[in-house]
Amino acid sequence: MKIEIIFTFFILFNSCNYALLSPSTDECTYVSSNMFQTLKPLPQTKMPVTRWTVNGQYPAPIIQANFGDRLLINVTNKFGDPATVHWHGLFQNGTNFYDGPVGVTQCPIPNGVSFLYNFTLNQYGTYWYHSHITGQIIDGLKGPL
Repeated sequence: MKIEIIFTFFILFNSCNYALLSPSTDECTYVSSNMFQTLKPLPQTKMPVTRWTVNGQYPAPIIQANFGDRLLINVTNKFGDPATVHWHGLFQNGTNFYDGPVGVTQCPIPNGVSFLYNFTLNQYGTYWYHSHITGQIIDGLKGPL
């Protein structure tokens, strides 16, 4: 029992210490001109599976940022269908038009059109981003943040 309590406090202390000492930058710019690309067969399986890719990657590339960073993410939809990006777990207080749910807070990004997501990270944590239209998330439009 004592070892469990000590271990719990150790984990808690390290988590708080990391959060308080993590560096902050003024602006984290992650700009991509080809955020959404077309279907691409992936050869990792016996039968190639077709998945949507982000910048040619599946799953989508990691976006690394710190608390207080401003994210500028230019999404150019080269997908063939409308698309949006939802920043899962992030509160979009004052920037709900960048949240991604189609018809709720954001209109879909039409094919061939660019949209600049521009918001400041005001939370600590590990999150992920994904499409918020139909089955695009299942077909590969998702990545870590």
